[in-house]
Amino acid sequence: MCRRLVDISFYYRLFGRPRRNGTIFVVVLKLNTINGVKNVSVIKNYYKILKVESSAAKDDIKISYRKMALKYHPDKSQNRLSESKFKEITEAYHILIDENKRKNYDQRFLLNLTSTNSTRLVLIYIFVLVVVFSFVLWYLSHLSLVS
Repeated sequence: MCRRLVDISFYYRLFGRPRRNGTIFVVVLKLNTINGVKNVSVIKNYYKILKVESSAAKDDIKISYRKMALKYHPDKSQNRLSESKFKEITEAYHILIDENKRKNYDQRFLLNLTSTNSTRLVLIYIFVLVVVFSFVLWYLSHLSLVS
């Protein structure tokens, strides 16, 4: 299990350092880990790379691949990045043209989108809670000093 401490130095800039036995609260976030390695796999959008719809037929994918392959082929293009772009296009074509690979890709891509969005929402929610909680603690500590 991998844990990361949230940097709280910006709380000090916003609210000042805690005074008189003030307690510093630190948030511990559990990251998605598998055997100690972070699971941050980014899945490329092959449909966007080939500029086709997700419901495109094999013929449309083949036509788009051939157009883009001619445009970005390293022997025909003078651009330095054309070789990496050509490899990316070829990878996308080989995944989308095979029915089994395409089906697996669609499932993984959809799952990645939903898990990424839900993880972001949870982290934003935790962050807002920590900021509000820190402000309340700071405010209460200042009230006790004033009275």
